[in-house]
Amino acid sequence: MMKRSLYYIGMVVSMLLVLTSCTSDIFESFGGDDATDGVPVTLSFEAAFPGGGPMTRTTADIKNLTLLVFNDKHRYLYRAKATLQEIVDTPSGITFLPDGVTLGPVENKLYKFTVTLMTSTKPRIIHFVADYSKDGKSLDETLPGDHDLESSDEGEVMPGIISTDTEDYSYWQTFYFKNINENSFENKAFKLLRDKAKITVTNAQNSGFELKGYSLHNAPDRGTVVSFQSKTQLTNGPREFYRDVLYTFPIDPTLPTLPSDIVLKNIRETTTNLNPIPVFEYSNSQAERTKQLSVILYGKGNNDPAMPITS
Repeated sequence: MMKRSLYYIGMVVSMLLVLTSCTSDIFESFGGDDATDGVPVTLSFEAAFPGGGPMTRTTADIKNLTLLVFNDKHRYLYRAKATLQEIVDTPSGITFLPDGVTLGPVENKLYKFTVTLMTSTKPRIIHFVADYSKDGKSLDETLPGDHDLESSDEGEVMPGIISTDTEDYSYWQTFYFKNINENSFENKAFKLLRDKAKITVTNAQNSGFELKGYSLHNAPDRGTVVSFQSKTQLTNGPREFYRDVLYTFPIDPTLPTLPSDIVLKNIRETTTNLNPIPVFEYSNSQAERTKQLSVILYGKGNNDPAMPITS
């Protein structure tokens, strides 16, 4: 009987240890063990999307905005969908974040959202990803569930968000918060970066050339939505909250972040397209000559028959 009692006691202790461990994980997921942590709070905020004038768009044009939340150890906690409420004039005295991004709001308009997050007395790193699409699927449909991503490293999760939408833009930026409460987003507007460039060709006056159309040759079929950069040492750089890891997400990137499985393709019809062409970031300096991105022009000179010209 004594042995059986000891056996039962051992089982209870083991179960308590397991429950304690799980409980700690749950508290960390919601922010900590403080009584004010882990409480759902609905926040309002504004966002700027460079590259498209709000006056030519409707609220339906912003298909989705997801916030991915990581702790200060760069471990995944959860994600939350934001809801677009309306397009508003830029409020006076509003603070734009991050400070280092030079792209401002378009036409003095901002997009107003609401989102529900978990309160936290601990720091949080939050990635904003908007209008994402890969093979016609949204971010929630593409990423594994929260349970599968639990405790995954930020440097693994975010660079893996790849878009294959060659026509529409996706937007992204990451932000650091000392805590999350009802005032965390108050009077703040978040500036997001566009994942593609926009190539536009126009006819110069008195050029002697009539442009009929243009297209892209060797354009990448996919691109990373976030800007990611490896580091060789633990340094602060422009983003202090990445000083403890060997990677960073640049505020205003100058170098492209290229997926490993890019396929090059032609985009648009050369003889008829006169509209701007979105294109994923690419590096001609790193590509072989036969794989460099180029613009194909179609038109005619004043005294010439129509013929394609490569530039």
